[in-house]
Amino acid sequence: TRDIEDRLSDALHERLTQRFVDRRTSVLMRHLRDRSMATPEINDRGEISLEGHHIGSIQGFRFTLARSDGETDAKALASAAAQVVAPEIAKRADRLAGAPNEEFVLSTDGQLRWRGEVVANLAEGEQLLTPRLIVLADDSLSGPELERVQDRLNLWLRHTINTQLESIMQLAEPTDLDGPARGIAYPGVRTTAP
Repeated sequence: TRDIEDRLSDALHERLTQRFVDRRTSVLMRHLRDRSMATPEINDRGEISLEGHHIGSIQGFRFTLARSDGETDAKALASAAAQVVAPEIAKRADRLAGAPNEEFVLSTDGQLRWRGEVVANLAEGEQLLTPRLIVLADDSLSGPELERVQDRLNLWLRHTINTQLESIMQLAEPTDLDGPARGIAYPGVRTTAP
C-alpha cells in the first residue's frame, strides 16, 4: 500500500509540475504575441514575474531563467523570457548611462557595482595605470545600449583614476622632479651616488 501511495504521490507531483511549467510557457508565449498584456513585475531582489508566474531573475544586465523540472522546450522558453526582459535591460542601460559617479562602487575584489548590483569587472590594461572594465551582460544588452554603458563606465574609471591617484599619475611625467626623485619616478632608471 505504501509503495502504491508513493507512486501516486510522485505521479501527482509530476503532473502538477508539468502543469505549472506549461502555464508559465503559455504566459510567456502569449505575452510575445499580445503586446497589450501586463508588463513583467520586478521586485527589489530582481525576481521577475509575469501574471503571477516566476520566470527568472535579473542581476545588473544578466538574466537567469527560473529553473524547473521537466522543461519541455527550454530553448524556446529561454528565448521568450529573454524577449520579455529585453525592455527592462534597455531601461537599465539608459539609467546607468545617466547615473552620477556616486552610484558606482568598486569593491576590493575588482567588481564594479551600480546601485548594489555587479555590472562590470576590473581587468588589466596595457599599462599599470590604465586598467579596463569588462561589462557583465548577456545578449539582451547589445548594440548602442552596450556602447553607452561601456562609455559611461569608462568615463567613471578615468575620473576615479584621475582623482584618487592624481599624485601617482603625476609621477608618470615628472617635470618638477630632479636627481634621485626623478630616478624613483622612472622605474628601471638607476641613479648613482655622488
